[in-house]
Amino acid sequence: MSVARLWLAPNTEEEFMSLLGDAQDASVNPVDCKTSSTAKSAMDKVMLHKLCEGVALNSTAELLPPEDGDTVDTPRKALGSQTEGALLGFATACNDGEFDYAEMRKTANIRRVLPFSSDRKRMSVIISRPG
Repeated sequence: MSVARLWLAPNTEEEFMSLLGDAQDASVNPVDCKTSSTAKSAMDKVMLHKLCEGVALNSTAELLPPEDGDTVDTPRKALGSQTEGALLGFATACNDGEFDYAEMRKTANIRRVLPFSSDRKRMSVIISRPG
């Protein structure tokens, strides 16, 4: 499994940037996102870091090590939710394989975790930030 479509709201809820694997709706500013390099070019470093942090903290999946011959854009296999694994793999690829989601989870000041609920259709993590 891999990430095929991603929406971000960089400034306001009304301002959506769409990073699409296959541009189907031209009204939402499609940007080709078939590889991590196109996603990196569409986002600044702060936005990319926040996205990757959100993926790491709102996930319980673990990525398996890359197999021989895998490139940075080869989807990684995951233990746990395959959707969460695809998001972790995407975040790892966006950081050229240097994304330590386990360390990020360990060092985050997590205040509360709301587990995934089929009623809410989401998982939430509340963290404290310095300052």
